[in-house]
Amino acid sequence: MGERWLINEFYNHLISLDIPVFSPLHEVGYGEAEKVATEDLRGLDDCQLVIAILNGLDAGTLFEVGYAKAKKIPVLIFCENEKEVALTMIKGSGYRFFTDFTTLIYHTYWTLFKL
Repeated sequence: MGERWLINEFYNHLISLDIPVFSPLHEVGYGEAEKVATEDLRGLDDCQLVIAILNGLDAGTLFEVGYAKAKKIPVLIFCENEKEVALTMIKGSGYRFFTDFTTLIYHTYWTLFKL
C-alpha cells in the first residue's frame, strides 16, 4: 500500500509540472502477463527518462530498469529502505540514486530539460 501511494505521489507531482508521464500502474494496470509485459515495454520504448521506485525491489521494476539501461534511456532511482547488498548490481551500473522525494522531482525536471 505504501509503495502504491508513493507511485501516485510521484505521478501526480510530475503531471502537475506538465511532464508527460507513462506509468505502468496507471496506463497498463494488472492483467494477463503477456498483455501487461507487451504494453509496459511499448510504453518504455517511448520514454525519454525512467524513474524507478525500488522500495520492495519489485521484479517488474527491476526488469524495467535493466530494459531502460539496454535501450540507453536515462534512469533515476528512488530507494529509501533497501540494504546495500541488495542494490549491488544496480548501484554498480551507474544509475543516479535518490532517497529524497523532492530532490528526485527536481532532478527529473532538470534531466528532461537537458535532453
